[in-house]
Amino acid sequence: MQTDPKRMILLRHASAQDAQALYLVRYEAYLPQYGAYASPDCPCVQDEEEFARGLKRRNTYCITLGDQIVGGLVMENTGECVELREIYVLPDCQQMGVAQVALLHAELRHPAARYRARVISGEAAAEGLLRRMGYKALPQYERVSDRVTRVTMEKDASSMVTLSLEPMKREDLANAISWCNDDPQGERYRLLWLHGREKLLSMTEFSKDFAFGKHYIGAPQMDFAICAVEFGRVIGIVSLTNLDWETKRAQVDYLVLDPKWRGGRLGRRAMEQLCGIAQEQYGFTSLRLTVLEENRSAIECFLASGFAEVLRKPNVMRAGDEQPHTRILMMRIAKERPQHEA
Repeated sequence: MQTDPKRMILLRHASAQDAQALYLVRYEAYLPQYGAYASPDCPCVQDEEEFARGLKRRNTYCITLGDQIVGGLVMENTGECVELREIYVLPDCQQMGVAQVALLHAELRHPAARYRARVISGEAAAEGLLRRMGYKALPQYERVSDRVTRVTMEKDASSMVTLSLEPMKREDLANAISWCNDDPQGERYRLLWLHGREKLLSMTEFSKDFAFGKHYIGAPQMDFAICAVEFGRVIGIVSLTNLDWETKRAQVDYLVLDPKWRGGRLGRRAMEQLCGIAQEQYGFTSLRLTVLEENRSAIECFLASGFAEVLRKPNVMRAGDEQPHTRILMMRIAKERPQHEA
């Protein structure tokens, strides 16, 4: 009984001990397509010591077939997406589906809403691999040299993700605080939650604003973790606060997505799911929220989720603010169901 070679393909982090073997594999893999180029950017002419130093800096993996290293892969999180920097496989293994299986393993290790790769225009094998994996070429091209043009390809993985809103745990909030504080665009929403605290959120102070999983009728607040089901991980948080169970009014607050999961309408899907829970499970008919005017992406998300602007408060300054901000109040009124659906 023969073993399918694809089942033997594994991905592991490269160590210093792998440097020489990986360098030789990389040289052999690139030689047929780059051997004619004299450019210093050509992978075939990179110094082995330079390659070994880069191995420590970059998130490099060895692609193995059984006990043998047959290729390498570099995949890194850029903040806005996960980027495939490099993938190469020995010529003898290029027709065995090794690169495709290795890339699948890498994406499972680095789940994100969007992936990006850059390939030399005309590299049919590389472009074909990425297209099979769901990547699409962007219209702009980059001129690397007089003889080389590079094309950027992206994969929107958000449509493949199933979202589930679950009761939030303390570790979910800790992750969200890290996302907020590390996000270069964090001031577009973080200012709403600081309330005169330091410029960065802290677990000690911010955790006081949450109830952590206490979901029941009559609760003053319900906090949710946004889970990507297929990947088994939390990619965001959101809360229903100021719950008025008599008037059936509530406020949406603390919507945060891990930056590498943004840009794929997952925020909109999470909001729509939250609104459905609020209305269908708990009977809330009116939801409101506040957003800063400069947070255009959030405003577009809320508008697409059925919210409408009802009030603008210009030049608002609160404790800790260095400059005034315009705050926008938005509201969503639940649609009444037809009598035959009640």
